[in-house]
Amino acid sequence: MVFLVSAKKFPDSFSLLPSDSSDALFRYRKVMSVLFLLGSLLHAPDVVGIGPLSRFNAVSSFQELPVLAKLVTATWCVGGPMSAVFANKNLPIADFMVAFVASVEIIVGVDFKSGYGVEIPEPIIAAQAVNLVSAVGLRLWEKKEKDEEEERRDDDTNNNTR
Repeated sequence: MVFLVSAKKFPDSFSLLPSDSSDALFRYRKVMSVLFLLGSLLHAPDVVGIGPLSRFNAVSSFQELPVLAKLVTATWCVGGPMSAVFANKNLPIADFMVAFVASVEIIVGVDFKSGYGVEIPEPIIAAQAVNLVSAVGLRLWEKKEKDEEEERRDDDTNNNTR
């Protein structure tokens, strides 16, 4: 699988600002595809007891991990690659998958600060919160553009029938 390569045509001149919500979502999903692939690769070694959560908990197998550490590992090992693949293909389902993984990290990081086998650093929690806000904001922008387009079509239809 090759990431950051797409069939979508890039404009002749590159702009840091997206041209519309579709362009913004495309860019967001491309970035998320790489980040979530890396996140899943980071947590995958915990499945065999040699990853960061395994070291943090001084265990050598997935079975020995505390329940929350298993939840975070499973979320990243299943949800991370799925999010990455869907995001790389620019599929809307990716936004929900990314939101799910981000929500798990935020909830575990905020509600279970210590003594549960998982201590998610505050910058990661903040980054995931920004990620969620970005996804929601971009989807709202997309909805607004679609509603405006539908309104224009309805106006055109009404003007043509008079």
